Amino acid sequence: MPKNVIFIHGANATQRSFNYMLRAIKQIKRKDLQVHFFNYDHHHGFAHNFPVMLEKLDAIQGECLIVAHSMGGIYAMHLYGARPDRVKRAVTLSTPFAGVHNAMFMRWIFPWYKLISDSAPTSNAVAKLNDIHVTIPWTQIVSMDGDQPWVTVFTRNDGVVSRLSMTSRKDVNYIYLDTNHYEILSDQTSIDVVLSELEYLVA
Repeated sequence: MPKNVIFIHGANATQRSFNYMLRAIKQIKRKDLQVHFFNYDHHHGFAHNFPVMLEKLDAIQGECLIVAHSMGGIYAMHLYGARPDRVKRAVTLSTPFAGVHNAMFMRWIFPWYKLISDSAPTSNAVAKLNDIHVTIPWTQIVSMDGDQPWVTVFTRNDGVVSRLSMTSRKDVNYIYLDTNHYEILSDQTSIDVVLSELEYLVA
């Protein structure tokens, strides 16, 4: 039975976000290891994108490790919630599990922008994460650098999302890195964490 790594990029990004990780994974010479990209267009919104991802997951044979960045981690958590028997391990990077608080008022200014609506703490995509309870090895890598005053006023952030949102869950393991929201994808520690989880998957 094949072993699978599923990559889910963040909003406004592509699968190229994971190029550094992919180079490291390609060094693993295993015929039973398959790499998949669950690409999506955030302009279509979560309600459209998630069923498409779930259909892709159902078409894959074997156990899966999901690696996801930012908004991609919200999709990853929902995939696990829908198919806990398929997703065996996960690594998320800079994922705002409690949503983006600025989106609460920004969605009224830009009501047509689905990403803002989907990332608000009260959106279905974010609020329903509270109904999902993680019982698998799940590592959230938290980006600790890059503070910008216009992102969050009362709490620290990585230039895009707040630390408070990234560390809001009590059922995942945390690793903290001095990187910003995007540097985390090429940080060697992030790559090592993914490779370590992959070793467990294929063991």
